[in-house]
Amino acid sequence: RPVETEKAYKGLTRAQRKLVSIGMELIGEPSLMLIEDPFSVCNYAEERLFSNAFKEIAKTGCTVVIFCEKPRYEVFKGFDNTVIIGNSAEDQEQLDRKISTVYVGPTNSTIKYFEELDFECPKFQNPVDFVMDIINGNIERKNDAQFTPDKLTHFWSVKQNEPAKPWTKLE
Repeated sequence: RPVETEKAYKGLTRAQRKLVSIGMELIGEPSLMLIEDPFSVCNYAEERLFSNAFKEIAKTGCTVVIFCEKPRYEVFKGFDNTVIIGNSAEDQEQLDRKISTVYVGPTNSTIKYFEELDFECPKFQNPVDFVMDIINGNIERKNDAQFTPDKLTHFWSVKQNEPAKPWTKLE
């Protein structure tokens, strides 16, 4: 007789439940895991536990893809590669229908990429907040009073074709 879900999870936190679910998926030895926002239910210690667990899973040869809206910087810098998406719509009415790539590449090159686009990350600002602010149009681009976030997808299409850039090669 199958164990009822509520009884099986009784006494576990939401983060522990998520970790158990991920563990159950691993029993099938998947080659790819798609995990949606695992950090939304975590405190700082649990985020570190999840991050370490995902790294260990990846070492087994399983590709781990994590979808998260705004990870803590300590979590973000632990990712090998990052895909950042943004809106490519020029007007508000199209906003929900026009999602495009803004950056794909090694996580440790993300800030360098945006700095090459003439955005300056303030010394003590959280880099994740910095990128989110760029995507949302809250940071001005040097010498470009006409900048709007929808231009980021155009910049990406141009930049990805430049030779010898770290963001042209995934690790």
